[in-house]
Amino acid sequence: MNKASLLAGILLSIVVAVPAHARRGDDGQAGREAQRQEERAQERDQRRRERLSPEERQELRRDIRDFGRDIYRPDARRRFRDR
Repeated sequence: MNKASLLAGILLSIVVAVPAHARRGDDGQAGREAQRQEERAQERDQRRRERLSPEERQELRRDIRDFGRDIYRPDARRRFRDR
């Protein structure tokens, strides 16, 4: 093999490898962006599942109201004692 054909082979491999490497970088970036979007979508879905349904919220309010009445109900003896 002469030097010219060896040099041509090396240059040809570089010319072919550079565009392939550049495309792979673009695909990697697009892949990372797609992965980020997927993670955001999963987080949104998780937050939706963590929220209470309207029925659950109503039941929670009712429970809080009922327990509040038990805790803070007026005590007749205490009212007369404070006077």
